[in-house]
Amino acid sequence: MKKLRLIPALVTLLAGAVTSVTLYLFRMNYILSLIILLLVLIVFYVIGVIAMKVLMDFRKAAEAKEAEEASPDSEGEVIEKENL
Repeated sequence: MKKLRLIPALVTLLAGAVTSVTLYLFRMNYILSLIILLLVLIVFYVIGVIAMKVLMDFRKAAEAKEAEEASPDSEGEVIEKENL
């Protein structure tokens, strides 16, 4: 679970790095490039949080399914072996 909490930060940092390099290569105005960078960081942080929550839900569902399969079913059939 701790690794999943790093997803928003990693997505945000990666998007910020790509945006910074792109804006530098296009030689944009500094004020405009900072505004664009801020917007990109906010948008990709939100995307990262949504991705983290989706992955956490998948993980919880998988753990619940494993727990259900591992526990004996109380309403299952009991098959008795006949003594010959």
